[in-house]
Amino acid sequence: MDKWISIIIDPNDEKFFDNKCLILLQEQFPVCDKPYTNISDIEDACKNCICLLVKEFERECNKITTTEEVKFFLSTYSELRINKNKYPYTHMVIYSKICKYLFGEFTKLHIRPGKIELDENYISRLFAVTKLISNFSQSLYQCYLDDGSSLQLEIYESYYGITTRSHEYASKLTRLKQIIDSEALKGEGINPSSLLLDFKSCAQHFFGQVFTDFSDVIFQADDIIVDCNHLDFDDFIKLADYKGIIPNKIVDFTELFRKYPNNTFLNGLILSSSNVDLLRSIHKPHDILKRSRFRPIIAINIDGELRYISTPLIVSEAFSELVANQILFGIIPNEWNKNSGIVEYTKIQKEKHDKLLEDPVEKIIRDKNFLCLRNKKSINNINLEKEKAINPEKNVGEIDFIIVDINKNKVYVCDCKYIKTKYDFASFCVDKNSFNKENGYDERLGYKLVWVKSHFNDVAKEMNLDFEISTYTFEGLFITYTFVYYGLSSPYPIIPLKWLSNYFDNGQRMQIC
Repeated sequence: MDKWISIIIDPNDEKFFDNKCLILLQEQFPVCDKPYTNISDIEDACKNCICLLVKEFERECNKITTTEEVKFFLSTYSELRINKNKYPYTHMVIYSKICKYLFGEFTKLHIRPGKIELDENYISRLFAVTKLISNFSQSLYQCYLDDGSSLQLEIYESYYGITTRSHEYASKLTRLKQIIDSEALKGEGINPSSLLLDFKSCAQHFFGQVFTDFSDVIFQADDIIVDCNHLDFDDFIKLADYKGIIPNKIVDFTELFRKYPNNTFLNGLILSSSNVDLLRSIHKPHDILKRSRFRPIIAINIDGELRYISTPLIVSEAFSELVANQILFGIIPNEWNKNSGIVEYTKIQKEKHDKLLEDPVEKIIRDKNFLCLRNKKSINNINLEKEKAINPEKNVGEIDFIIVDINKNKVYVCDCKYIKTKYDFASFCVDKNSFNKENGYDERLGYKLVWVKSHFNDVAKEMNLDFEISTYTFEGLFITYTFVYYGLSSPYPIIPLKWLSNYFDNGQRMQIC
């Protein structure tokens, strides 16, 4: 077993799969001295190579046939998450992706009891394939973010590469790295522990005995909310409750599913072949219906019997994600929508969540001695939720903040967006789409800005003040909890909370504090 824990990467494996990509690209694009710069060519190259590599990953996954092999990857993922400094960060990211990809693929396999039979280079091959998938995915999403104008595809007899062809874009990436590496964007944020405890109480109330039994299976009646980041690996092993074919460190929920067939709560946690699609999850990594991180219980066929397995850490991690990255944004597993209590709880949590950003924003505004209106659904007896926007098919809607700087004769019309911190291009694309899609954030803020400019007298009356509108300038402004890559080129400034005070002073979008 030691040879598995000491993971060794053979660079020849990456060369092997890299060469497969080169052959594929040479079939699609003639070898030439000049790079390909058309966005559709670069997109096609990335997509085709990702498709090839996913098939290679699935082919490797099909070699997993025994319970010990499944056990290894489940327990290894937990160890990676607990002992975060064991491997270089870049390797840790790939190792974690390997395990996450495999969890979904396990649902398609037929497993038998037995020991590890895979060869010693197995992980090295998975590492090589996953690393290349990640590289092509990043390039693909850079195409989407910058319309491909900054990238080029080079194909030669023995080499291919997707490289940067714009000095301006290269500088932008350097700036991005500086921003991410800086302390400027780190804040207190939300408290996952308190959220989990609150959710546990709610789940206990609305789901009843099944939630209690679920907790008991994992921790033998101990509290489900456990900070696994502070456990030694030996202590973590002791938490697992071995009840079935799968050996130590694995929790078997099969009896619980037999006791509660077709249960709403449990069904919302199942990762099965019906809700797994590796290629789709790579192309759309934030599609929650195709992500293993929100569904911790793996449905797996062992000797012809469907069993439901996981580990304590995977369950704990999934619930942390569920509470902090779904419920606070008004999202729950589809199966849980049948429970009116949890639906109402989610709605209330989302409303509370909005204030986590708006309250500190208001404090900054007050400290600046600005005038402001907050969370306005009506202004001077005009119902904004029914008031027609410049697009007659749309309404103006609630305005988070109207801020007036009387010293600079400036009016800010603000929307607050509690966007989660993101560090990769796939995530940046999701943000960009939220802003610039049809009826997205940009369009809706535009409606509000136009309305405030054309109804400034109504705003003045709401504030009980007189303003000479001809002397004022108006600006739409987004305020977020964290940095948003799209803000480097967005039509409206997108200002992280930590930069907001300085932005009001100097008007600079990007700064490292």
